[in-house]
Amino acid sequence: MNIFAVFGLNVSITGMAAACIEGSLNHLVTTKLFDGDDPNKMDPRQKIFRDFIRDKVELDGGWAKSQQFFRLAFDCTVQDVVGSPLNQALDHLNTIRNSTAHGSNIVFPDTPLPDSAADVYPYSWQKRLSRCSGYLDSVLSSKGLTNHLQTPELGFHWWKIIADSSAAFISRFGDCEGTRFFKQIVSFNPGYRWSPPQKSGTV
Repeated sequence: MNIFAVFGLNVSITGMAAACIEGSLNHLVTTKLFDGDDPNKMDPRQKIFRDFIRDKVELDGGWAKSQQFFRLAFDCTVQDVVGSPLNQALDHLNTIRNSTAHGSNIVFPDTPLPDSAADVYPYSWQKRLSRCSGYLDSVLSSKGLTNHLQTPELGFHWWKIIADSSAAFISRFGDCEGTRFFKQIVSFNPGYRWSPPQKSGTV
C-alpha cells in the first residue's frame, strides 16, 4: 500500500466531506429563510437584501458560522438534531479539514507544549489536534494522528459521519427542498466496503 497515496486521498475526502455537510446545512438555512419568496414580486431593494443574506450564509464559510446561521434560522443547534456524539465527530472532521487545508497547521510539536505556552500559536492547534487524535484512536484500528491520516479507514469513517448526520437532518426536517443535498449524501455509495447510514443520530 502506498501510504502517500492514501494520505492524499484522505486529505481530499476529508475536505470533500466537510464541504458537503457544510454546504448542505447552508442550503437548508437559505431555504428556510426564503421559503415562499417570489423574486418577481420583490422591488430592487428587497432583491439586493435577499441576495446579500443568501451570499452571507452560503459564501461566508466556516463550520462555526454555518452552525450559528442554523441556530438563528431554526432556534436549535446542530447537536439538537444529530446528537452529541455525531456533533463532536463533525467538529473533529472540520478541525482535521482546516489543518490539512491550511498546510502548516498539521505540524504540531512532538513534545506537548506546556500550559505556560498558551500564548504560542501552535498551542491551541496542539490541543485541538490532540483531541481529534484521541477521538480517532477510539474509532479506528490505527493509533496516532499520523497513522490515522495514512489508513483507508479514515475516509470511510468521515463519510459515514456525514451520512449519519444527514439522515438525522432528513428525519428532523422531512423530505423537502431544504434537505435535498442531505438526501444526496445519504444515497451516495463511496465504495464496496460501505454500509448504509444509521437512522438515529449516533456514531
